[in-house]
Amino acid sequence: MTLSLNAAMPIDSLKIIPTNPTSVDTVKVVAYVWVASTPCSLKSSSVEVIDDTIKVMASYNSGPFMLFCYSIDTLIMGVFEPGNKELHYYYMDTTFTETWDIDTILFTVQQASGLQFIDNRDPEILIYPVPATTEITIKLPYPNDGYHIGIYSNIGQRIKTTYTEKEAISVDLSDIPGGLYYIVIHDGYFRRWTKKIIKGLP
Repeated sequence: MTLSLNAAMPIDSLKIIPTNPTSVDTVKVVAYVWVASTPCSLKSSSVEVIDDTIKVMASYNSGPFMLFCYSIDTLIMGVFEPGNKELHYYYMDTTFTETWDIDTILFTVQQASGLQFIDNRDPEILIYPVPATTEITIKLPYPNDGYHIGIYSNIGQRIKTTYTEKEAISVDLSDIPGGLYYIVIHDGYFRRWTKKIIKGLP
């Protein structure tokens, strides 16, 4: 990668991980940013999603020394429905109250085709009862870490999603037909678990 130093436009470049995401992937943005003084670091960030538009607000700390600092930061944006997405990345310095720079990239999320999961049988995650009828309980290993939970069909279609910071959560299955499903769980520390369940008739 060629670095282009430009104090007036601190965002050097952005990229999406994975490069060609599907509807079961956790999408991240990697930001390559120049900061006008050193040491520098990403202080805080937030992600807002409205339909197919994603807005990332990134606030950077800048040090007292007038020497350019290069920061590379990876931020989790989430799992998205298939379609064309527009990402706006806003650079802000904590010294000032206004946005210094905005960069925009476009990317496409493809529908996941077929099974893209591996049942890792991790004992840290407990799901019961199996087979399930109207509801399942998911017991999680690290309370307060924050978990994104998705239920997918056996062809990779997302059925429903939820989020929790509790040790256990109950998920209603009464509105989905019987069959084989996959539970995909991920947190903010790049940990990911996949479990297989069977939804029976009540």
